[in-house]
Amino acid sequence: RGASVVVMCPITTVKTRMEASHVGARQYRGVGDALVTIVRTQGAGALVRGLPPLLLTNVPFAAIHYASYRRLQALGRDYADGWTLNLVAGSLAS
Repeated sequence: RGASVVVMCPITTVKTRMEASHVGARQYRGVGDALVTIVRTQGAGALVRGLPPLLLTNVPFAAIHYASYRRLQALGRDYADGWTLNLVAGSLAS
């Protein structure tokens, strides 16, 4: 989950900037233009500026979710196995 946040952060930044630019005059011609313009005017760090808060929320959630999932799997081994156990444990952990 943390890796996906790191990969998606620049993409989400570009998407958000493009959505916000439609409110007024159109600022970007496309995704590539938005990416180049953001990096050129604000630096590459602008693409990942929101990464620390995203990691601070997603990493603890993922750790708690995984720990709950594993614990529920261990508790449910007497009642089910295979995909049924995984489905129930995953659903309850969420």
